[in-house]
Amino acid sequence: MDEIVEEFKEESRSLVQDLMEILESVEDDPEQNKGLEEFGQKVDRIMGSAKTMVMTCEVESEAAEYELIGQYSELCKSIGYKGSQISGNQDLVNITVGLLFDATETLEKLIELVGTDKSLQRDEVLSGPFLERLKWLSTQFSDDLRGSLALEKTEDSPKQEDFKSIDEVLDKFFKS
Repeated sequence: MDEIVEEFKEESRSLVQDLMEILESVEDDPEQNKGLEEFGQKVDRIMGSAKTMVMTCEVESEAAEYELIGQYSELCKSIGYKGSQISGNQDLVNITVGLLFDATETLEKLIELVGTDKSLQRDEVLSGPFLERLKWLSTQFSDDLRGSLALEKTEDSPKQEDFKSIDEVLDKFFKS
């Protein structure tokens, strides 16, 4: 297997382990949901690496694998950041963490399949009960929750409406 592909997989595996540890920590103490911000930062690294790998691919099917990982990671990132801002609703934190556990396991499968003869299709990754749970969860987050890293306020800072909603990320996911 190509050295760059193996490095991508190794780094991503390590990050997935970190993601699972963060989720376990928040599952044990839902009041520590601020830790989901770190989840968002770490899954963003997978997203960025995958999107970079798309540009290095000469074969369209290989690029599609990385594109799927990048978009799926973007979705996980948005949920993680929004989940980190939940206040006073431990049930919603627990539901968010449960969904992120499932999503992280799927992300792990996508990463393991890179460079093999097997792959998952978009409709296999986001479908059925998982998709219904995701859509429901999206309706539970208030509109003022950001879907990315907190920025220091400056005159040039993006306005809140500049941040993507989960629905926007889903739309992008299915249009690709």
